[in-house]
Amino acid sequence: MLALVQSLEILVAALISSLSPDKLNELVGSIDMAMKNLPRNLEAGHNADIDLLNNNITRITAVARRH
Repeated sequence: MLALVQSLEILVAALISSLSPDKLNELVGSIDMAMKNLPRNLEAGHNADIDLLNNNITRITAVARRH
C-alpha cells in the first residue's frame, strides 16, 4: 500500500510541476478551499489525518512553485 501511495504522490507532483504558474495558483486556491471545508465534512478524530494530508499537499505544491 505504501508503494501505491508513493507512486501516486510522484505522479501528482509531476502533473502539478507541468502546470503554468496561473494554473498552479488556481489549483492551490482550489485545494486550500477544499482543505478548509474538509474538517466540517469528516467525523471527529481525523485531525491527524487532515494535518498529514495538508502537510503533503503543501510540500508537493511548494516543490512545483520552485520550478
